[in-house]
Amino acid sequence: MLDVGCGTGEFLAEMRRRGWQGWALKKDEAAAQIARESGCPVLIGDPSAVDLGGRSFDLITLWHSLEHLPDPKDVLAKLFRHLKPSGRLAIALPNPDSLDARFYCARWAGWDAPRHLYHFRPAELQHLLELAGAIFD
Repeated sequence: MLDVGCGTGEFLAEMRRRGWQGWALKKDEAAAQIARESGCPVLIGDPSAVDLGGRSFDLITLWHSLEHLPDPKDVLAKLFRHLKPSGRLAIALPNPDSLDARFYCARWAGWDAPRHLYHFRPAELQHLLELAGAIFD
């Protein structure tokens, strides 16, 4: 598996304890060091440009990372090329149509400007995934 924008590496470390082989992907070395301390191998680089070395994955995760990327369509297209035919992509995002977004309005934590470059509603995310080459079953 590949965990894109792996945070501190805790999710990947847990998946590795459960028998998965996996790598983390971080944009900068300082953040990657924290993930390495969790025992995770970390690839360094921008998700749109990093060399994944011909690896193919059963699972690629983006837990609250897609909204931080300048060109999410290009990143997704690249990741789909590294996903096995039966592989899965798992994405978690803040949803501006969610109950908490409607309740907190301008104070909703999910806006997180300027770090969040994009906000995706479900239909917008599906359209983006289709443009990037997703196949839905």
